[in-house]
Amino acid sequence: MPIIKTDGGYIYKKISKNTKTKKVKFLFLLFLCSVLIFAGCFFVFSKYDVVGALSLNKYLLFDEVKYYAVSLYNSDEFSNIAEEVNNVKLQDGAGYVLKYSNKYYLIANIYSTKTDAENVVNNNTNIDANILEIKLNKLIISKSFTNQEITCLKNALGLVNRAYEKLYEICVSLDRGEILDAEAKQKLQVFKETCQEEKESFNHIFQNNFESIVSRVKIFQSEVISNISMILISQNTSSDIKYATASIIDSFLLLQKNITK
Repeated sequence: MPIIKTDGGYIYKKISKNTKTKKVKFLFLLFLCSVLIFAGCFFVFSKYDVVGALSLNKYLLFDEVKYYAVSLYNSDEFSNIAEEVNNVKLQDGAGYVLKYSNKYYLIANIYSTKTDAENVVNNNTNIDANILEIKLNKLIISKSFTNQEITCLKNALGLVNRAYEKLYEICVSLDRGEILDAEAKQKLQVFKETCQEEKESFNHIFQNNFESIVSRVKIFQSEVISNISMILISQNTSSDIKYATASIIDSFLLLQKNITK
């Protein structure tokens, strides 16, 4: 605060600061920083999958399902039950050896409910059978997919249940004598064509996608089609439908294992 000499003596002159100008500058700088931060965040979120990296976009692709297999033999070693396979197939059983929970099971047939499996075991007291619960686990992933791709993946994974239902329905009708062998194969041919169309649609949607889950699903779809093709040239349709059913469920178990490992 300077001292100024006047006729009457000395006085102090107060210098007023330009606070208004400084306030305007501060607000302008604050606005500029806000714009830069917003632009930076927009660039990062548009260029990188930040949400995916934080595992916030989780998708339920497959809900838990349980199937119940009638197992005639089980062992820690495949060789111990391999020789019984043909005997089971000759009795119109699946004759499929399933490795589940580090143990081998010789499967006669697979059912969607435990009650159905129990009824089969109780009504066949001449055989020594056990019921094996097969659990297809819930599948949740954290990936960056479009809504169309998520819908397509859900449908493709749901093929395991649709295949089971269709094969079981045809097999029951065949075993009851409601349809002839030729009619059963005609129905299977129609279902095979449906599976092929779904696979082509899946390939079209994911033609440039090489994610592990996409590749695994494509393999699974091919295995379902291959199993149905095997039945179409079968000499023992009933047994081979049951075998294909077990094989498809086994393939799905492998798919889940490879995706989640």
